[in-house]
Amino acid sequence: MLPAGTVGGIVAAAVAEVRARPDVPAAELETGPAPDGITAEAWRHHVSTRRDLVAQRRAAQHRIGVLALETVPAYVGDRQGEDILALVPNDIGITTEEILACRRYALSGDVRAMDGW
Repeated sequence: MLPAGTVGGIVAAAVAEVRARPDVPAAELETGPAPDGITAEAWRHHVSTRRDLVAQRRAAQHRIGVLALETVPAYVGDRQGEDILALVPNDIGITTEEILACRRYALSGDVRAMDGW
């Protein structure tokens, strides 16, 4: 492993080299249509919409988890909580595993608890 000072020197030298080369033009995003006919602006809109949908889904999963925590407090383990929560998921259209994942997400605040859903 390199010492921090050495890594800092390497990075500083690379930055200075890039800044010292005016002959290399800055990269610009192409605004023309791609081979499939989709423009960069259309892709930006698509990505923005997808991010909004993911944020809405995470918010809904968190709210479901909070409701699950109100029903089965945090000190109750998943195995015991599964028995109590087994009736709820069928009413809202998700599985018991998914509601337990939402509960873990609400408890931890870590979206990795939702992996696989």
